[in-house]
Amino acid sequence: MQQLLGRLGIVLAIAFSGTALGVFGVGIFGLELAIAPAYGENLAHLQQVLRNEVCPRCDLSYAPLSRANLDYAYLTEAYLVGANLRKAHLTQGHFDKACAIGADFEQAEGDRIDFSEADLSGVNFNKSRFQGGNFHRATLIKAQFVNADLTTADLSKSDLRDSQLHRADLRDSNLTQANLAFANLSEADLRGAKLSEADLRAANLKGAIVAGAELTGANLCGATWVDGTETHQGC
Repeated sequence: MQQLLGRLGIVLAIAFSGTALGVFGVGIFGLELAIAPAYGENLAHLQQVLRNEVCPRCDLSYAPLSRANLDYAYLTEAYLVGANLRKAHLTQGHFDKACAIGADFEQAEGDRIDFSEADLSGVNFNKSRFQGGNFHRATLIKAQFVNADLTTADLSKSDLRDSQLHRADLRDSNLTQANLAFANLSEADLRGAKLSEADLRAANLKGAIVAGAELTGANLCGATWVDGTETHQGC
């Protein structure tokens, strides 16, 4: 009996110290132990952010922040990997140099938000509104911007390879020297957009509105033009 109790104590100790492993169950002689799921975020940091306090370099990975009011938040260099920020309010928030790989910002609103030099690879920005947003030098590989509002946004020198910008509103945006290779810009509104020296190789521009867009020095080799034909400009 003492040996059995000793083994049970070990099982309990392992179970309660292993919450970071997620949800699991331990069964022993009919006894079931269920461990609650653990988020990746630092709870103290999460509470700090929800109190609208300055929190640079906060760890908010996988944090549940949908519909949160983070207007004017100061989250420079924060970790937001996999975080849920659907429908969050982010006006003039500071997310520069943040790491938000795979985060969900669908239908979020954040006019004049600062995402400069942030790693936003694979982020879901579908139906979001970031008018006048700063994405300068941001990494946006395979990011989703379907039906997003990016009017007057600064996306200069950003990496948008393989990104989805179908029907995105990019009027008067700055995409100078942006990497848009293999990007889907079909039916996007690019009126007045600056695309000088942008890399648009193999990009899809079918149905896009390009009236007044600046394309000086842009590489369109292998791109699908607005009328569906393939262009060899820059090859």
